[in-house]
Formats: sequence, C-alpha cells, structure tokens
Amino acid sequence: MKKIMLAVVAALSVGGACAEPYLGAGLTMSTVNVNCAGKLTCTHDGAGAKIYGGYMGKSGIGGELVYLQLGTAKTTTATTNTDYEASGVAAALVMRGTVSRSFFVNAKLGLARVTTTAKARTAAAIQPDYSESTTKPYLSLGAEYGFVENVKLTAFVDSTKGKIYGDSAAIHSFGLGVEFLF
Repeated sequence: MKKIMLAVVAALSVGGACAEPYLGAGLTMSTVNVNCAGKLTCTHDGAGAKIYGGYMGKSGIGGELVYLQLGTAKTTTATTNTDYEASGVAAALVMRGTVSRSFFVNAKLGLARVTTTAKARTAAAIQPDYSESTTKPYLSLGAEYGFVENVKLTAFVDSTKGKIYGDSAAIHSFGLGVEFLF
C-alpha cells in the first residue's frame, strides 16, 4: 500500500505544473455485507462519508488519495449485539471524461486499505473490540456537474471489500458531495 501511495504522489508531483488540484467531500449510504448466518437480525445499511484530494491533468488523467468512512452493519443473536464499522484509505488513478462544458464522468481505480472493527455487547458485559485490516481493489464511478466556477456537485458509487473474522465483506457506497478546484 505504501508503494502504491508513493507512486501516486510521485506521478502527481511530476505533472503538478500542468495539473489542477482539487479537494472534495461527500455523504454516503453504505452497505457492509457481513456474514448473517445464524443471526436473529442483520442490517447492512448505514451512513458513511468520504474526503478526498488529488490532481487532474489536462488530459483527463490524475491521481487521488481518499479517506473512507464506509458505514456500519449490525447483527443480533440471542445473547449478543454486534456493530461492524468499516473505514479505510485509498490511492487511485482517476480518469475523467467531458460530456459537456459543465458535465463530466469519472472512473477511479486503485487500492484501499480497509479496517473493519467488530464491537460486541452482551447483557453481562461489553466484549473487547476485534479489528481486521486488508488491502483490496477500490473502484469508484461518478458524475460531476460544475454549476459555478471552481465548484462541482458530485454523485458517485464506491466499491471495495473488508474482512472480519476471516470472512470477506463486500462494501458499496452511494453518495453525493461537493468538489472544490484550485
């Protein structure tokens, strides 16, 4: 993961003179697909967020670093309530296409380091938190609308995977945000 982030930073540094920096943030509805086998109740959906920054070259190719708050899943058994929280960081190559003067589409492909934490509670006690981290592919597809100079509204779909108790958990986020160009 460190090597990929260094490669993205190096690529951005070389193209910095002809690149446009940007920062953005968005709120998401996320789905964290944890294993629900044997559970009395299981909810996968929760709120999340992302904060990102990067450079976009004049050619429509750039790089981006992202912090992801990927949401929470909840399960219940006869004796235990468990919250599964997922978050991570990603480094991605960004490809942007122009549809019209104010409307753009983008695709982002990279790697995400995702940490999933299980917080279990029983009637008798609160159990110690258990966390697992994994590095998985990160994909984001989005649309951007520039309604005023240097400000864009964004809509996006993010996808990656986490891991908890040895099981893989697919994570999908759908969100809206705002992006500022410098």
